[in-house]
Amino acid sequence: MKKIFLSILLAALSVGLLAAPTQAATITFDNYAKFAGTPELPTFTATIEDIGTGVRITMDHPVSTDADIVFTWFFNIKPETVATATPVFNFISGVQATGQGPTPGTQFGEDVQQADGDGKFDMVFTWPNSGTGQFVEGQTSVYEVSDLNVLDFLFLSTPVGGQGPYYSAVEQSAWWGQETPPAVVPIPAAAWLLGTGLVGLVGIRRKYRK
Repeated sequence: MKKIFLSILLAALSVGLLAAPTQAATITFDNYAKFAGTPELPTFTATIEDIGTGVRITMDHPVSTDADIVFTWFFNIKPETVATATPVFNFISGVQATGQGPTPGTQFGEDVQQADGDGKFDMVFTWPNSGTGQFVEGQTSVYEVSDLNVLDFLFLSTPVGGQGPYYSAVEQSAWWGQETPPAVVPIPAAAWLLGTGLVGLVGIRRKYRK
């Protein structure tokens, strides 16, 4: 029985390794600079991680001295991916993007929304600018989005005049954009193997307990 169990486990690990994304990686947008509005401090970061079925996006608005809220967060996507992907937005934790008035909380599409006068973006998260559900200091907003990978985010916004273009932008009472590409940090294949192996192990043990 032990030999059978080990053989099945090794097979599960092999399948997991083969199924792991070949370009699994993480990027962090953390170099935003103000391009319009009053000079609050750009204290926010956005981390995007490959998770196999898509990406996990963690938007972070740490406590600082600016005492401001985030209204909108913008990302740009690889044109070929925008044309073919049908992503599903799954809210995980933190402050959910519930939108402003007629503007929905999450949007995806070619040049779906413009950031002030300085670029059109393909993926947008929007929070209320008043009342409940605001994205204030000390909070995060975490989503998992299917049908995308980290490398899809390494593209500049469509220029419309003014400054930019930008890889990502944030709207507060000021506007912030990141002009420099974020570094791509590969996720070791061993990490994917360990994760898929553990999933396989749990499934097999449950099967043999029945």
